[in-house]
Amino acid sequence: MNVKKQILGILTIGLCFFTTLLAQNNAELKSFEQEITTNLQNGNKSGAAAAMNKAGYLLWNSQSYNEAIKYYKQALEIAKEMSNIKGQQVLYNNIGMIYSDMEDFQNAIPYLENSLKIAQNLRMRKEEAYGLTNLAMALQGAKKHKEAIANLENAVRISTELNDLILLRRCYGMIYENYEEIGDTEKAFKYFDLYESFDRKIKKVEMEVVRTEAHTQVSSAIADKEATERVLRKTEESLQVVEKLTREQQLEIDLKEAKIRENEATFLAQEAKIRASRQMSLFIGIVLFISLSFVLVLLRQTGQ
Repeated sequence: MNVKKQILGILTIGLCFFTTLLAQNNAELKSFEQEITTNLQNGNKSGAAAAMNKAGYLLWNSQSYNEAIKYYKQALEIAKEMSNIKGQQVLYNNIGMIYSDMEDFQNAIPYLENSLKIAQNLRMRKEEAYGLTNLAMALQGAKKHKEAIANLENAVRISTELNDLILLRRCYGMIYENYEEIGDTEKAFKYFDLYESFDRKIKKVEMEVVRTEAHTQVSSAIADKEATERVLRKTEESLQVVEKLTREQQLEIDLKEAKIRENEATFLAQEAKIRASRQMSLFIGIVLFISLSFVLVLLRQTGQ
């Protein structure tokens, strides 16, 4: 029962994710369609073609192949009208690759051939090398292995000139597959060994890159740590200075308070003396007054 609930939960999550993704794609597609319409109405064919490209790419990634081809073909027509040769090269390639994804190799081949021809005419060596491998993939799918191998050998030559190890690995892997499919095991093993050799080289380079990045990150972390420690030391020193100043200030305050207390004590003592002196004067005055009164009384009595 719990297993069924778990499976149902997973399916529900998957369905929600797919629904969200589909809604997002639909919203993006509507946005691109609006962009296309607006640009066409304003006579901005270049902007419309760019939006068509974005729509085609979105649909290609969503595996809506026929819809993607429709947008790419519309963009291709605009590229032709505007004599945008490089744009045509990319669009021919994209349409051909989508047909290859659909395993419609007969339609894929002419588009890929057109893309390759433009790359060759413009002497775009990297694009030519990738165009040769893309065309070879379609030829292999169409069981035209000898033509595929011929294209791949040309791609190997250009990739070697460009020192493109990743493309060389791809070429050797595809040549191996073609020879294996036609039953030439000797040549198949030869190219498989080359594929493995370049695969090891690439992985070694990738590992070196990873090590270098890791070393850089560690060095950066150490530098950050040292910088933090320096800041902490400075902070600690500053705190010590503040503490010292605080102690000195406190001592000064204590001395001032002691002086104030001393002054207060002196003042109180003086005030006490004054009060005592006043009291003594008052006492003497009273005694004199009483004595004088007594003398006057005696004098009166004697006179009588």
